[in-house]
Amino acid sequence: MNASTQAGTSLLKNKVYMRVYSAFATATFGDWFDALAIQVLVGYRWQASPLMLALIPVSIALPGILLGSFAGVVADRLNKLKLMRMCDLLTA
Repeated sequence: MNASTQAGTSLLKNKVYMRVYSAFATATFGDWFDALAIQVLVGYRWQASPLMLALIPVSIALPGILLGSFAGVVADRLNKLKLMRMCDLLTA
């Protein structure tokens, strides 16, 4: 394959990439919407203070911060396909 053919290819034309990216974008939007719903629930229903509302995103990010390095080591050592399936089952 020469350089002119490689320059004309786009990731947006790759069907597998677009399917994976669409699924990721949908899941990310769902996570954002969930976090927003939690803040609205806590703010309006429980009349929480602004400090408590500010701590909600911190508490959502805290497990990733604390366990991210360990998860990276596990992901490097285990079979990726089995790990993805296990994580999807645990998420469901």
